[in-house]
Amino acid sequence: MDISRLKLALSTFTDQSGSLILEKGDLVVQVGEELISARTTIRDGQVMVIEEGVEERAEHWLVHRIAHLDVLADRLLATFAQTAFVTPTGELVDQVEQSPTEASVAVTDALGAARDFLGRRPAGTCSVLYLTSDAGEGKTTLIGQLARDQAALFKQKKSDWLLVPISLGGRPFLRFDDVVAAALLNQLRFRRLYFESFVQLVRLGYIIPALDGFEEVFIETAEGDAVSSLGNLIRQMEGEGSLLIAARKAYFEFRGLDRQAKLLDALPNADVAFGQLKLKRWAREEFLQYCVYHQVRQPEHLYENLVNRIGVNHPLLTRAVFVRRLAEIANSTDNQTFLDNLRPGEDYFLPFIDKILDREITEKWINKYGEPPEPLLGLNEHHQLLRLLAEEMWISKTGSLSLEMCNSLAELFCETKHLNPAIARQVRERIPQHALLTSVGSARNQVMFDHDHFREFFLGEQLGMYLAEGAKSDLRKMLRVDIVPGWALDTAVSVALRLNASAPGLLRIVIETAQSESPASFVRENSGALCARLLDGIGEAQIVIEDMTFPGDAMRGRRIANTNFKGCYFRPSALDGSQLEKLSFHACEFELLSVNEEFRFNQVKLTNCTIYGLSLRKGTEDIDIYDPAKINRYCEMIGATVEGGETSGAKSIAEIIKTDTELQIIRKLLMVFMRSTQVSERVLDLRMGVHSHKFFSDMLSDLLEAGVLERIKHTGSGSVHRYRLGKFVSVIEEALTASNGSYSKFLVAIKSQP
Repeated sequence: MDISRLKLALSTFTDQSGSLILEKGDLVVQVGEELISARTTIRDGQVMVIEEGVEERAEHWLVHRIAHLDVLADRLLATFAQTAFVTPTGELVDQVEQSPTEASVAVTDALGAARDFLGRRPAGTCSVLYLTSDAGEGKTTLIGQLARDQAALFKQKKSDWLLVPISLGGRPFLRFDDVVAAALLNQLRFRRLYFESFVQLVRLGYIIPALDGFEEVFIETAEGDAVSSLGNLIRQMEGEGSLLIAARKAYFEFRGLDRQAKLLDALPNADVAFGQLKLKRWAREEFLQYCVYHQVRQPEHLYENLVNRIGVNHPLLTRAVFVRRLAEIANSTDNQTFLDNLRPGEDYFLPFIDKILDREITEKWINKYGEPPEPLLGLNEHHQLLRLLAEEMWISKTGSLSLEMCNSLAELFCETKHLNPAIARQVRERIPQHALLTSVGSARNQVMFDHDHFREFFLGEQLGMYLAEGAKSDLRKMLRVDIVPGWALDTAVSVALRLNASAPGLLRIVIETAQSESPASFVRENSGALCARLLDGIGEAQIVIEDMTFPGDAMRGRRIANTNFKGCYFRPSALDGSQLEKLSFHACEFELLSVNEEFRFNQVKLTNCTIYGLSLRKGTEDIDIYDPAKINRYCEMIGATVEGGETSGAKSIAEIIKTDTELQIIRKLLMVFMRSTQVSERVLDLRMGVHSHKFFSDMLSDLLEAGVLERIKHTGSGSVHRYRLGKFVSVIEEALTASNGSYSKFLVAIKSQP
């Protein structure tokens, strides 16, 4: 650390510009109410700070004396209590410089792999690790355990960095500085750092933020606001430091450059390298280990019994959040009935929830003033109370509620149920101890659901109740807030069909609800998601759907028949496993359709429709088609009737998908930059494979001249060239779209772009 870097770092801890003096070796800085005086000197090229006769390196003094990271380590140890941790396995896709191929490597210790990746901290590079898995498979638990382990190692002086978990769940519209401040102040009760000083410590490598719940921000925010926020954060880090991002998918796993471009185009010109650690679902070993930790009787017998009933890959056996609850049920006195009634299939969650609630009703939520003792609430009443809490969290765009708000909702609930004051008081008191809720915050004055699965389930139940009742104003109120999570929508449709078996009737309610909203409203897209689920396997009823917006992958894996779509807008959707039969689309728009070479339409008519892109998976190769005439012709070849619009005269699919080899190489080139914003010639050589000679000898000069690539030359013992993209990914994608498969047209199009 040089003197200018020290001065910059210290300035971020002060309240105002005059609070720092650093001249002629004298250092005076005011941090909060504390005035600190010291001397600075140089020893062996290192800036040293001398305070009260003690001399130490400037970095060490900054971290321990100014930033008080020892105190932050204590807060992390207190917040993340020691638990019996089951180490998950996973698959690691390392940074492109470490592993030029996209092949993943199996790791038996995912916690250790994450620690090793983050602890690498390459100089001059912002290092980002995506921790991915489906919901409930242990991302948050692993982050908490890693934060605790690193805090312990920091206190023992065996490590010099801390992992700081920052939950983004339920708060997609806050800026990152607000979220960081909330994590430091509210969760950890640590007041020493401003956001700017936090960023400086991240740049220096002493703090690594773990952004948990990022999929709620990235996937569900259609305009990519949070992606830009991540780009701004990396820009503030100026190509230094490391990040851990927990999400259900890494951004580079999404099909289509348009979605990936939202992040890459927001990044600075710094060197940013991405990796991915994908957690594997639990298997027999992890299940038994957890049961042993929690003293479950005869765990092997329990596991084999469950496997025989529901299969080895059932979510109750493979998702950590469910295994924890299963272990609690198995240890209860009356569990055999529940276990005997388990069956394979999708509708497993309601009986699972009901069993947890049944234990609350019979063992905990008992009226202590009654003789004989009786439950405070019945099963349906527990559902109603939890639905109220989930709805309020959704409407308030937050993942937790204050105790005061919970008490108000409990009073409202008890009043509508005409419960006497003694019972109402006990209901208010028991909410923070509910089995499906947990108290958070240093003062434990906030209440949230124990897992997102539970919150989304009860949110879906409430939505399903409104749908079944035809309560359109209540539906609009909930659907206007944001994009509703898929799990909640699945639950809503299941509940509504159970209460009102007429799927056509439910569709009419959804359609009428959406028609009163503007096209930009979340109601249109949420209604489209509900329609897609209600149409799945509906049968012979003829349905007309007009002016609806369908979210991404709305038609994937669905059986939709006998439906007329008019003026609808479809976001990118794969048709894997879809059965589309006797459908008509009139004046509809499709952002992108993804199909494999075996997919066929069955009596599908497209009239005056626009399909902006078609992605064909042929073997292991993805072929993108953007020419409307070729797309229309391909749809005809796989069974659709196309009316209106230009149609290519191609005689075969091979003729349609024919693309210059150079464009295939460019798309391969762009995939390299999805994992690193700067790459060396060695990496490009390995990734180009058989096309390496053609790329370097025939294309590189063209791409440099057109500004697609920029060369970064580093000098040292020899000369090594590195490259980065010279234009936004979105601009390159537009040029590829305009090229219609011609490399020469691509060069003309890209040169015409600014």
